[in-house]
Amino acid sequence: PGYLTGKPVLVANCLETYCEMPLVGATVPGIGMDGRCDNGATGDGSALRSVPVLFGEDAVFTCYDELTRPEFEQLCDSTSDEWLSYPIFSVPYTHVGEWGN
Repeated sequence: PGYLTGKPVLVANCLETYCEMPLVGATVPGIGMDGRCDNGATGDGSALRSVPVLFGEDAVFTCYDELTRPEFEQLCDSTSDEWLSYPIFSVPYTHVGEWGN
């Protein structure tokens, strides 16, 4: 699919001189079935749930986590990159492009 309403938005990983074939479609990773932010820290080997990004459809993605005050302070520390451990804050592609029909 190309840009057809309700179909996945197509994405690719691009390097300096070329782009890999488009992925199946853009997704937002790391939103658990219960709405919690899933950082994959369970260690049980299960795949992170990914929510698709569909063309022509409004979408809002959010998740929550429960942290103690010290955990929250550490997460917000300006020298900490710990928040990057949440997949919802990163995407596995570099470009959104025009491919397909």
